[in-house]
Amino acid sequence: METYDISSFIRVMLKLNMMNLFYAIFMCTELKKVTRSSTSSTI
Repeated sequence: METYDISSFIRVMLKLNMMNLFYAIFMCTELKKVTRSSTSSTI
């Protein structure tokens, strides 16, 4: 039981980390697009 709980916990943490990584990459690309398109205008 304990080993299964630990493995499932690690799996969930990896999923969350992958989601956070994907979200961070998405936000970086969006920020690059925004800064590239509106360099002179203010947000």
